[in-house]
Amino acid sequence: MRLEVIIGTEEELQEAVSCDGLEYNVSVYKEFIKEKLKEAAEAGRKSADFRAVEMSEKPSDNFTRALWIEQAINEYQQENELPENVRIVCGDSASGEQYKVVYNFYYAVTKENRLDDEKWD
Repeated sequence: MRLEVIIGTEEELQEAVSCDGLEYNVSVYKEFIKEKLKEAAEAGRKSADFRAVEMSEKPSDNFTRALWIEQAINEYQQENELPENVRIVCGDSASGEQYKVVYNFYYAVTKENRLDDEKWD
């Protein structure tokens, strides 16, 4: 299983599941993400896409929500085979950077496991 963060096209952004509007609560985010991943798995889909949350004025809120989303994906992927690939689809590099920083800080065990800057160019 794999997590990928990409800068998406308008079409990819529209098709990705949105987490915007959720209550600012770790349990709400995790439950929502895991439910959407379960639905994808039950449908036999090998991939699932989530749209990056809209950036707030408070950087710590952006970091926290990115962490909650990545935690939920990681927890789900540890216990389930499908979907094999999960993508966080971002509208711009600033949004993508939040997810990259969180992933590299919490999940990349080695330098080779880190999300590359090349994906944001």
